[in-house]
Amino acid sequence: MYGIVHNSLLDHLKDNHASHEWEDIMSELADYPEEGFLLFESYDDSSLLSMIGKAIEVGQFEPADFLIGFGEYWVLETAPKHFGAFLSLTGNNIHVFMSNLNTVHDRASALFPGYSPPSFRILGNIEEGDLQVFYSSKREGFESFVIGLLQGVCKRFNLTGSVKANGVLESGESVFDVNLIK
Repeated sequence: MYGIVHNSLLDHLKDNHASHEWEDIMSELADYPEEGFLLFESYDDSSLLSMIGKAIEVGQFEPADFLIGFGEYWVLETAPKHFGAFLSLTGNNIHVFMSNLNTVHDRASALFPGYSPPSFRILGNIEEGDLQVFYSSKREGFESFVIGLLQGVCKRFNLTGSVKANGVLESGESVFDVNLIK
C-alpha cells in the first residue's frame, strides 16, 4: 500500500475518533517510519494492517464497522482532497462513475509505480436501483473496506443505499449487492 492510505487512516482516526493521540500510538509500531509515511511511497501491506489492528485494539472498534467507516472516509474525504479534479472527470452521476471504476484505477497506476489495482465488474442497472459489483484484488480481507467504499460512492452522489457482501466466486471475485432506496 502507498503512504497516502496510511495517512488517510490516521486522518480518519483523528477526524472521527479524537479521544486518542493516534500519531503517538501508531509511532510505537515497529514498522512505523520515524518521518511518517510519504504519500506516494510504497510500503509493505503489513504496515497498514498493523495500524488497522492497533486502531481496532486501542479504540475497541468492531473490525468490520471500522473498515466500513474507513472506506467511506476514503471516498468522501481522502479521494476528493488528493484527487478531486481527477474524480470530477470520472463521472457526474453514479452510473457513469461506477462504470469508470477500472479506468480510475488504471489511471492511478501512472501516479503509483508498481501499483497493482483492483478490478471491478458491474452487472445490473444502477438507475433501476440494483446492481452487483464483482471485485477482484490481490489483497485479501478487505471486503468490509470495499463495502465502505461503495457506500461512500452512494453518499458522494447524495443517494441512500445499502451494500452487502454476497460471497466469493471460484474465480476469487468478491460479490457485493448495491441497492439504492428511491
